[in-house]
Amino acid sequence: MPAINNLINELSEDTIAHKVGAVHDNTRAKYQLGRNTVRNFPDFIDVIADYYNYHFQCVYNCGPLSRFDAEGQVKGLVEQIYRQNQGDIINAFSDAQDSVNGGIRVLLDRICDAMKFRHVEQYIESVFDRYVGPNDWDSKVEIIRQFIAHCGSDLGSSLRREKPESYARDYKKFIRAYTDSLRRASSTFRGL
Repeated sequence: MPAINNLINELSEDTIAHKVGAVHDNTRAKYQLGRNTVRNFPDFIDVIADYYNYHFQCVYNCGPLSRFDAEGQVKGLVEQIYRQNQGDIINAFSDAQDSVNGGIRVLLDRICDAMKFRHVEQYIESVFDRYVGPNDWDSKVEIIRQFIAHCGSDLGSSLRREKPESYARDYKKFIRAYTDSLRRASSTFRGL
């Protein structure tokens, strides 16, 4: 039983907010933006790549990414963000150029939130990896069953609570569902 208690403590909303969310939010708050619009597409890419690189360095306490890596990663992230509303990077550029939908400031907020969401997912996966033996079927089923029993009401409607063994083989699907339910319900993810 101590394993499930430790897992639940490490996956509590407060712990996730403290260990992951706050770092992203503080990093975003410290980034200074000169203006809320961009002149052209190269300027747009410069701004979002600079922010992404800054954010990545601060959160992960590392050196800068290459310009190529920062641009590639942030463009993919912006595409992912805008695809949720049937848009793309051109829509993001238009918003930033015209200061529509909050301009570049709101886009940087959305990039921060997407990076935070990805980091939370990685954190949750790391916690599960420490407590769930990859080759011990019974312990995987049992820890997922106990987690569902403890957090059942917080897990959202997409999870099949009566079938923990359906998540034991691929508990990354379970983690995504749990992270999505946190995003919908939690102040940790407001704005996503």
